[in-house]
Amino acid sequence: MLLRSGAPIEDMNTVRKHLSQAGGGKLAMMIHPAKIVSLIAVDEVAGLPWGPTVPDTTTFSDAIHVLMRYDLWDNVPGSVKRYLERANPLEETPKMEDFEKVGVKVHNLVFARNEMLCRAAERRAAELGIRAAIMSTRVEGEARHVGTVLASIAKEIEENARPFDAPCVLVAGGETTVTISGDAGQGGRNQELALAAGMGIAGSTRIVIASIGTDGSDGPTDIAGAIVDASTSDEARRSCIDLSEHLRKHDSSNVFRKLKDAIYTSDTGTNLMDLMIAYVGSDEPSSM
Repeated sequence: MLLRSGAPIEDMNTVRKHLSQAGGGKLAMMIHPAKIVSLIAVDEVAGLPWGPTVPDTTTFSDAIHVLMRYDLWDNVPGSVKRYLERANPLEETPKMEDFEKVGVKVHNLVFARNEMLCRAAERRAAELGIRAAIMSTRVEGEARHVGTVLASIAKEIEENARPFDAPCVLVAGGETTVTISGDAGQGGRNQELALAAGMGIAGSTRIVIASIGTDGSDGPTDIAGAIVDASTSDEARRSCIDLSEHLRKHDSSNVFRKLKDAIYTSDTGTNLMDLMIAYVGSDEPSSM
């Protein structure tokens, strides 16, 4: 329900932590007084670690407000609603002062985050001799809207050499959302972003855009993401695929499977949110 509502990951985790016996720092309290070393890969746009060994900053009240904000409160399972309404304050997720009060010995070490991923992409582009720029590591919003904006920036570079000259690579990270109402097809936020971007760069011969979920699974699919260029719209037209209709129905997977533009990585064993890359080539064939 939270996934379909379009709630960002931070709000989803606010609810999750308060329905978990181990989340939101509770595991650290159970392990105390043993010393704890926790290795963390951050998968939130806020960039702050969270999890079973990190003190929480949210409350039961926050969890209820999240469900109300996305019009889910009246539809969640009765057991969830009753639990959150009647929650014992003693069952609240531990805060920093709770850790300090009992002397929890925990070392939360962040070893990977989305920024590192974006910087790695930037370095790889430099190795290939291509100018690269990280636009943001905090991209949020509706996937289709972000795809349209990314396409428009790439087209500005292609047509007006602003803010960079081509060839260049734009790198972005973060986590978009997809708000679903009613029936929907099969897809995920990265595929939906790519589909919107592909429609936005129709007619261009110098732009390639890709969006990938770093855990290797975009939405409830085995597809990690998708890659698009000018041929996306042309191939769809030749295959009698209505891109606008598939976008409206959140049915991006079926498009990219048919066009063979889906990206498969299998399970990567980590999760650093999403990686978005836009390449704008030079008008000189030798640079492509």
